Amino acid sequence: MVQKQLVEVASLATALTISAGISLGQARFIPNLQTFAREWDERERMIIGQRDSGQLDVVVAPLTFDLAWSLMYQGMHKDEAAAAARYYGVDSISVTAADA
Repeated sequence: MVQKQLVEVASLATALTISAGISLGQARFIPNLQTFAREWDERERMIIGQRDSGQLDVVVAPLTFDLAWSLMYQGMHKDEAAAAARYYGVDSISVTAADA
């Protein structure tokens, strides 16, 4: 009985230690995630503003930190851009060149 409880406590301690290590390792992304959220909100305001002013071929600036890259999803494909355009009620959404 005591041995079973010790195994359970040791298992819990191991799980908590591993979880803490993963959390601390990912904490370095928090500033990037805050930047991404801020820029994404600004991008959405730009899309809506351009749409509301009658511009249906919307152009937005690139993100300085793109969460998709961090998740190994490389860039916006035509299908996703078309879906985003339909969502916002515009003809197209494109991203300006990073050095433009």
